[in-house]
Amino acid sequence: MIKGTTPNVRFRIKNLDTDLINKAEIYFGQDDKMIIKKDNEDCIIEPGFVSCYLSQEDTLCFNEKERVDIQLRCILTGGSVVATKVFKRYVYTILDEEVMK
Repeated sequence: MIKGTTPNVRFRIKNLDTDLINKAEIYFGQDDKMIIKKDNEDCIIEPGFVSCYLSQEDTLCFNEKERVDIQLRCILTGGSVVATKVFKRYVYTILDEEVMK
């Protein structure tokens, strides 16, 4: 992941019908602290995938040269809560940290 960009973070969902997902949240953290939480309104749920976009401002919050932890949690029909393992992605720096407009 590169700071100052707008990546699409996408989880491939296996062995679960995404139609059963009532609510999805995607968490981004570093140093054991949550930095960004994408709520259900920010998540795109489609057959076999759950995803969200990060803004330039979002990715500029991450410390470069460190890994960002990413996790998806969902509430399913019936009330069960499921989660992915925590994925780690390296954060790369950019030369100009100004938000492009």
